[in-house]
Amino acid sequence: MKKGIELSINFLVVLIISLVLFGLGVKFTYDIFSSAVDLGKMSQGDIHRQIEELQCKGDDRVCFGVETIEVERRDAGYFGVTVRNTLGSIDPVDFSLEVLPGHLYRTGEDPQDFTVVTQGGDGELQLNFEKKDSILNNDAYTFGIAVSPQSTAPSGTYSLNVKITCAPTGNDLQNADINKACESYDVGILRVKVV
Repeated sequence: MKKGIELSINFLVVLIISLVLFGLGVKFTYDIFSSAVDLGKMSQGDIHRQIEELQCKGDDRVCFGVETIEVERRDAGYFGVTVRNTLGSIDPVDFSLEVLPGHLYRTGEDPQDFTVVTQGGDGELQLNFEKKDSILNNDAYTFGIAVSPQSTAPSGTYSLNVKITCAPTGNDLQNADINKACESYDVGILRVKVV
């Protein structure tokens, strides 16, 4: 009788340990599969942001993750411009983004001027972007730029000139090095291919 009880207790202990291990295995498998990202559910903007994050190095002051996009008329394309405050400032620095039209390039033709609009009106490209943000020292911020070619926009490649400036605040207002570095923090060119 004593051996029968020992076998029953051993069996119960092994059964409980087995159930616990099985439960942990199921949870581990569930966690792995539930954390996998379904690319079919990601928007094109999400994919571009992840690509930009991979392309931007940690020590770049300004990073244009994607410099050229292809957009159909009346559709929208997106750029991300990541700005990192590397000025050694004590207080946050106000960074400003300015996007200006460059030229329209078409095969076999000279570069042409074009107009952009930010809120309604006539122009080849509709732009929407964040203009200003405060960034702490060694922090980064990604400015989003949305571009939408109007229905009358000619096909071709449009260049956009991006200028980034900054203005120190607080204790850094009198710092000559930071003020000089802020005069022209960085510039770059983005391209929009309209098809």
